Amino acid sequence: MIVCIVTVYNSINSGSFWQARALGLFLERLGVDVVYLKRENSIESSSSKIYQISYIMKKFLKKGFAESRRAYQMFRDFKKSQSSFKIIPNKEKFFRDVDLFILGSDTIWNLDENFFRKNYKVYFGGVFKNKDVISYAASIANTSIEKIKEYKDIPIMLNNLKGISVRDENTYTMVKELSQNNVQLVCDPTLLLTKRDYIEIEKNPKEKDYIFLYLATQLSKKQIKNIKDFAEKNDLKIISTIFDREYCDKYIVNNPNNFLNYMIYADYIITDTFHGTIFSANLEKNFVVINRNKQKVNNFLESVKLKDRLTDGEAITNKFTQPTDYNYVNEKIKEFRNQSIKFLEKYLD
Repeated sequence: MIVCIVTVYNSINSGSFWQARALGLFLERLGVDVVYLKRENSIESSSSKIYQISYIMKKFLKKGFAESRRAYQMFRDFKKSQSSFKIIPNKEKFFRDVDLFILGSDTIWNLDENFFRKNYKVYFGGVFKNKDVISYAASIANTSIEKIKEYKDIPIMLNNLKGISVRDENTYTMVKELSQNNVQLVCDPTLLLTKRDYIEIEKNPKEKDYIFLYLATQLSKKQIKNIKDFAEKNDLKIISTIFDREYCDKYIVNNPNNFLNYMIYADYIITDTFHGTIFSANLEKNFVVINRNKQKVNNFLESVKLKDRLTDGEAITNKFTQPTDYNYVNEKIKEFRNQSIKFLEKYLD
């Protein structure tokens, strides 16, 4: 059986990479031949050459050669990681041998983004004529129902899907309103793989005794002082990715393998991202989530009874002393994973 995954596989974002890779790895373990639909890049896309050259030049002008070199290495590393994806062109003649198209995961139904507005017929499955198409863990992000209703053919495309699954309650509610199809909530593809699966991918730690910062935004001065005091007291290094933060002991280039390795072997994790949160829970880490009022983050933490990991305060590291019942968390994730696997298996016969 050949399955084509229709998602954002080449964004310069480790969480986005792993949602695409995890779904492919899971399907391959079921004996499925997996391909990915080629994503046509816009100029503003992080995977376009124009964007990358501009980004590297800006880093050079602002921070010098060392920072621009890191940016170049990040783009190079992502390109190398993405070479693991088997890509087919977005042309009808290449669809001939595909048995099933899977739309998702990620925010492929986010019509607030120009890229997805331009390509909405691809990501809602309207271009795959006479083929079985399902969605897996698709999300509309924060798109309003009014904006979606501007596209009169979207309800038609949703009704034509063989099966619909979504990643969050907001998407679930809106799709139920737009479609007569049954809709199922499923887990993010990264949760289809277990802690043991990820350790098999990254068996050897690159570092020991550290706090890992996977943050998309900056911290306050009081939060920084709190982390530095905790690290010094416990003889830990502070390691950051995404941004080179002057208060950290080490900066690692942002790429998918670094992300996974440093997540697995961290003593403590501080994040404010969705996939940083997902991986922290799945890997049974002692972690803290900085509250940025992201609905998808807060909903996930609520679903596995980890809302106590969320903080708005300055004393971030106080959360590290609060115990977490990972027996309960693991059972909830396992239950959600099994439901999601059953959804996929219905369409893989």
